[in-house]
Amino acid sequence: MKEDTLQLLVLTFVLLLYMAIGAGVFSALELSNEVKLRKYYYSIFESFAKKNNLSSSALSSLLTSQKEACLLGVTLDQHNKWDFAGSFYFTGTVITTIGRYNKHLFLGLISLKLYLLTQRLLEHISMLPFTDSI
Repeated sequence: MKEDTLQLLVLTFVLLLYMAIGAGVFSALELSNEVKLRKYYYSIFESFAKKNNLSSSALSSLLTSQKEACLLGVTLDQHNKWDFAGSFYFTGTVITTIGRYNKHLFLGLISLKLYLLTQRLLEHISMLPFTDSI
């Protein structure tokens, strides 16, 4: 087996192991919180539908439309998200890949944000030996 092939296999294994460890950390930190939040918001949904005499399907349809608008950046308030300040903020989240637009992935736990920052730092440090060949 060629040295390059062996190196590729080892790096592939290390990458998969690194990803598996990361997945374990994310799951351990977020799964129980996600389940609790889902139950909480479902109870609010059911309570609102019952209180306002709405069918679950009608309320679900309304919320789906609102969710689609929100994902497109459209909200009912009159705030423009793409003014200079909003665009500057978005640029920062793109550069770091950690921020508001990934919030749905890690429901705001400080420990998870610190883990992500540490992970990114380790990724950059691990690339240092390879940067002289680029």
